Amino acid sequence: MSNFFLSIILWCKSAFSCILEVISPHTCVVCGEPLDNTKESVCHHCMGKVMYTDYAVIRCNPMEMRVEELTGVKVTAMALMVYMHGGVSGKVISAFKYQGRRDLALWAGQEIGKELIKSDRFSSFDTYVPIPLHEKRQKKRGYNQSQLLCEGIAKYTAGNVLCALERNVNTHAQAHLSREKRWQNAQGIFSISPSVDVKGKNVAVVDDVFTTGATVSEAVKVLHRGGAHSVAVITLSAGE
Repeated sequence: MSNFFLSIILWCKSAFSCILEVISPHTCVVCGEPLDNTKESVCHHCMGKVMYTDYAVIRCNPMEMRVEELTGVKVTAMALMVYMHGGVSGKVISAFKYQGRRDLALWAGQEIGKELIKSDRFSSFDTYVPIPLHEKRQKKRGYNQSQLLCEGIAKYTAGNVLCALERNVNTHAQAHLSREKRWQNAQGIFSISPSVDVKGKNVAVVDDVFTTGATVSEAVKVLHRGGAHSVAVITLSAGE
């Protein structure tokens, strides 16, 4: 292809991007204000309202204590931010789970990655295992948001993504269930994928929200039974 035609193509792409920005500007998913940087998903003003947990650097944090209570296993665990239904975490999660915003899950994963590299507690965990969706739910949604979070994390930390778990049961949405019902729902829902070997690996289970800890705890137990050397837990948010 000649330089002339290549220049024409590049000019057209640039012009189309400018037109698209005018017609449909890149806006903050939380407040709706236009964003100057197209690589951003949340404006600086809204990011300033985020309540960070700092669990990446806090040992014996509430997540770790809860998972140990449910599994009998000591784990390293962190969530990036406190879950707030009408806040940044709630709106970001709602957008990538129910509005098709895959880009937000990747962005959120990279935000988690930035936090992980600040702590040596997670330095040995470079393999990220997404909490799987049941195949029916994934087919309906078109993707697994936890896998996209893993991809975002791995991109920032130079780790890798391993889809080691399969979901055997298509559980109902857990948002409105009691703690006891969530724990019952999570029993026996995962198994190790037959094509994957986790023996001797240090892996980190990744999910979007940590509430009662039932889902990730079941994943931790299954991975340990599958021979994983050590299992960590990483989520975007934590809270009821």
